[in-house]
Amino acid sequence: MFQLFEAFMQRPSVEFKGASFTLSVLKLSGHTLDQLKQQLNSHVERAPRLFHQMPVLLDLSALDPSNLSLSQVLSQVQASQLTPMGVLDPAAPYRQQAEQLALPCIRGHRHTPSRHGRTTVIEQPVRSGQQVYGKDGDLVVMAGVSAGAELVADGSIHVYGPMRGRAFAGATGNSDARIFCHDLQAELLAIAGTYHLAEERDPKFWGKPTMIRLEQNRLCHSLLRPFE
Repeated sequence: MFQLFEAFMQRPSVEFKGASFTLSVLKLSGHTLDQLKQQLNSHVERAPRLFHQMPVLLDLSALDPSNLSLSQVLSQVQASQLTPMGVLDPAAPYRQQAEQLALPCIRGHRHTPSRHGRTTVIEQPVRSGQQVYGKDGDLVVMAGVSAGAELVADGSIHVYGPMRGRAFAGATGNSDARIFCHDLQAELLAIAGTYHLAEERDPKFWGKPTMIRLEQNRLCHSLLRPFE
């Protein structure tokens, strides 16, 4: 009995484990608090259920620290039912304020596509609540993706079954990444942080084989036609 108690007491009470998570970057703009509020409200109202309590990194590069303090920004973001997890590459004034508020400052980086990127292949359906990550390369799903499921890849994403969930390609900043769907019904699509909601999609792409790419900071859709 004593040996069991001694073994239990020797177990580490704190462990650090590696894990990968995907966070959306929320780029804010506006010169006044009212403008910021308006921008956030219009953003969240497009899909309130999707954005409710969504964890985000704040990009403050378009804000003026002399007009808006970080505490004001945080209050407004939280009032919009978003959850700020940190600040992306803040300017010196915002960095100092973030340190005072114990808010992490995250250093971003540009992704250079690797010639030796690997491909992750998933043959089973991806169910609601599941997240699949294609690290350092492309992600290929041979089955369907349910609503509420997430696909994340540092490279491109290919889905050969019905795509009803969310897809985040170019997760580390690769703007050359693309999304290929055999049957497009996705709730949300994103490439290198630029996203597109189902409500904004042209109905002609619904349920069709579609390719999505990033051009001039917006997602462009095009139908995939068979070769003749």
